Amino acid sequence: MNEADHDSAAAMFEGDDEIWWVTGGNHSPSSTEFFSVSNNNFTYTVDLPKNMYYHNLVNVNHTHMVLLGGYYPSDEVYTIDRYFIIIHEFG
Repeated sequence: MNEADHDSAAAMFEGDDEIWWVTGGNHSPSSTEFFSVSNNNFTYTVDLPKNMYYHNLVNVNHTHMVLLGGYYPSDEVYTIDRYFIIIHEFG
């Protein structure tokens, strides 16, 4: 990450072994970044709808991910459209 962080979540974009999406963490809890394996660098993307750490980010299929859990007790679940990085609350 552009800053050292911990308790973040990351998932590789399905079908693309070069790009990881890294989300949240204790130092930048609402930030998200792409990590390019081939370029070995991070690029900031959209902010999360709320601060998150100790959460999970999971691929559902080649177009969507699910972000859930976290430090704060919550029943909120977010779906992410990978092509537009649009975050939708589910539930």
